[in-house]
Amino acid sequence: MKTIKEIEKIGFFEEIENKIVLIEWPEKIEKILKKKIDILFIRKKK
Repeated sequence: MKTIKEIEKIGFFEEIENKIVLIEWPEKIEKILKKKIDILFIRKKK
């Protein structure tokens, strides 16, 4: 996905209501999301 219009076209915003969604490319939609929780995973090397 390259643009917000492409994301809207697939119906993404209608499908995320009251659901947990993991997004690989949050920088493309972070300004549009009304509610969000950011979770950061850090992998420690052994």
